[in-house]
Amino acid sequence: MLRTKALSKLLPRSRPERALLTLLVLGVPCAAVWMWLVVLPQFPGAWHSAFILHVVLTVYLLYNVSVNFFLTMRVDASGDPSALPVFLKPGWRYCHYCELNAPARSYHCSDCGSCILRRDHHCRFTGCCVGHHNQRFFVAGLVHLVAGLTYLLVYQWPLVYRLLGVSIYTFPLVLLAPHFAWVWGTITHWGMMVATVHCACVAAWMTCVYVSYTQLRVIITGTTQHEHKHGVTIYNVSVTHNITTALGHRWYLVLFWPHVSSTLASDGLIFTTAADHQELKDI
Repeated sequence: MLRTKALSKLLPRSRPERALLTLLVLGVPCAAVWMWLVVLPQFPGAWHSAFILHVVLTVYLLYNVSVNFFLTMRVDASGDPSALPVFLKPGWRYCHYCELNAPARSYHCSDCGSCILRRDHHCRFTGCCVGHHNQRFFVAGLVHLVAGLTYLLVYQWPLVYRLLGVSIYTFPLVLLAPHFAWVWGTITHWGMMVATVHCACVAAWMTCVYVSYTQLRVIITGTTQHEHKHGVTIYNVSVTHNITTALGHRWYLVLFWPHVSSTLASDGLIFTTAADHQELKDI
């Protein structure tokens, strides 16, 4: 059973993180509504059977993004302090902030105010750390967010191109600076709004793709962001083991549904190293 935080403790402490969380909470459902009311109606017959399929797909993506990021915040990445030993074990260290013995791969986060088990990074949009117990939800949320933004951008492209109504040579400039084109009367008010939304979606898509790449990199190599930066590779056992350590034994289902039970290959306190794995193979 995953240890969870109280709902009253989910709100980030700093104002910038609260602003980013608000942007995430409002932006995701607004993108879905924009898809339903603005993008899809431009296609012939969109309000018939095909529209129902689009609505179902959008609801599925919206649900997965919302629930996975909520669980990223709700699951306590610091684990259970009562499970930590009183005596300092080999490879462990004492955290003077938490006044607890911290296992290997855990680091103290000043923003969260606690040591995070297998800490990967602190996410500013959710206002919490991504670590051993909640990384599966963060990754699944990212996957569905990238899929949803890709889906939106592909279907929105014909609308943007039609509304701007400029030559293919000036189109990139107008798309990147629609406010200037609007001031000069090149595009309409509505065209400027659609172009602005499209640029915002492209920026969000590029950000999510980059973060997804960094997550894929550390999961495949069995590292964290800190370990990857400092060349720590002792936990790189195998691709399969690395994936199950981060996402659990049912990782292939985790990426499709947030409520799937997926047992992790480690308890967050002790991790198998490449040397340990080699010794077992030799036996």
